[in-house]
Amino acid sequence: MARWAVDQVIAGDEASMDAGVVALRSLLRSELLQPEDYDLVAALTAAIEGGR
Repeated sequence: MARWAVDQVIAGDEASMDAGVVALRSLLRSELLQPEDYDLVAALTAAIEGGR
């Protein structure tokens, strides 16, 4: 799911970017995310949101 979200963010259009960010935020709250991956996904989300 994280890979799909990042692919959406780099797709270039606003709608895809929004979908990717929403997916990353959802993943952060999901049980699907392994605890050891939380910091990586949180950093990706913060970097994307900071660069908008």
